[in-house]
Amino acid sequence: MKNELNVTDTQLKGSLKISSDEQSVAGSSYIGIDWVGMSKIQSCILDQGHLIPAELDMHVSLRSGYRGIHMSRLYALQMESIVGKPLSTTLLNKIISKSVATQEGIAEKARLKIKYSYLQKTLSLKSKSEGFRVYPVEIVAEGDASGLSKVHTRFEILYSSTCPQSAKLSKEYFKKEMDTSEALEKWYRSNDIFPATPHAQRSRMTVELVTLKNVDLDIPGWISLVEERLQTVVQTAVKKSDEMEFARLNAENPMFCEDATRMIADVLSGYADIHGFRVTAEHLESLHPHDAYSQISRNCN
Repeated sequence: MKNELNVTDTQLKGSLKISSDEQSVAGSSYIGIDWVGMSKIQSCILDQGHLIPAELDMHVSLRSGYRGIHMSRLYALQMESIVGKPLSTTLLNKIISKSVATQEGIAEKARLKIKYSYLQKTLSLKSKSEGFRVYPVEIVAEGDASGLSKVHTRFEILYSSTCPQSAKLSKEYFKKEMDTSEALEKWYRSNDIFPATPHAQRSRMTVELVTLKNVDLDIPGWISLVEERLQTVVQTAVKKSDEMEFARLNAENPMFCEDATRMIADVLSGYADIHGFRVTAEHLESLHPHDAYSQISRNCN
């Protein structure tokens, strides 16, 4: 049957004003958006000469009057500038400015979040046995067309915390039970361990550092700074001499969660390169079914 309308494809497309780039549609009804983009992008970075899996969030702002952004350009940017590259402040600065530039005037600021696991070879306390630790790291960079404004770096450290109160109570109980030299000698030669022992718990510290655009990333240095102050970080491969030294360190460094956050906040406050911080301690209680929690922050917005 003959098509009486006799409308060509070109005429039809022209009359309906079909657009093949729907996200580029402009209109006064579109309000601005704080952040829009992609989350949980599967990627990888180069760290200590090894490719490490990484997860990315890439977001930009969107000016009012525009329906959407060019997300594929952000993905292409991470393929070009992040995959297989070592992280640095210089790299982050370039990615932030390029993220804004890819949107050709409809974005004013950009944000990049990178999550990965930092691998650290460890040596035990006395025998120097080798092992490996994995530290969760998250880096959030923000800025505009001119580049970075600030960087937030977050990492986690596991350590042991011996409760000062239980240590004091066990000492008092020990004194009560071993009130003579004969009782003390008898206990020492027996198979008994202690009349009462302090309780300790595996604990987690989350450290978030705020640095400005002229300060480079120093993940291993920052981790060492915190661990050296805590003294009781968890061990990997250990021998008898290492366990003995770990027991000594726990006895020498009993701490409540309040003590832990104060110690690290005091250390971080002394570094000019660190603009702000947030320190959170969680002691996963062995006495209670709940956990103990403490947090201190400075200039961390």
